[in-house]
Amino acid sequence: MTPIVQISEIEAAARRISGKVHRTPTMTASTLGRMVGANLLLKAELLQKTGSFKVRGVLNHLLGLSPTSCVVA
Repeated sequence: MTPIVQISEIEAAARRISGKVHRTPTMTASTLGRMVGANLLLKAELLQKTGSFKVRGVLNHLLGLSPTSCVVA
């Protein structure tokens, strides 16, 4: 089972990557939102230089590593 991510972990990740990736806009998905009865917003991560959301997760992971965790034997 996948562990639940705590809000404190999300906030820490946001601080770590702040200023290191492009801020991307959110766009409304009004037609789909009406179909499901919700106000939907989509994050336009395709506007990252990499064209993907993955840069946020990878950068957060790399910045969270300790110097000793990067030692190659």
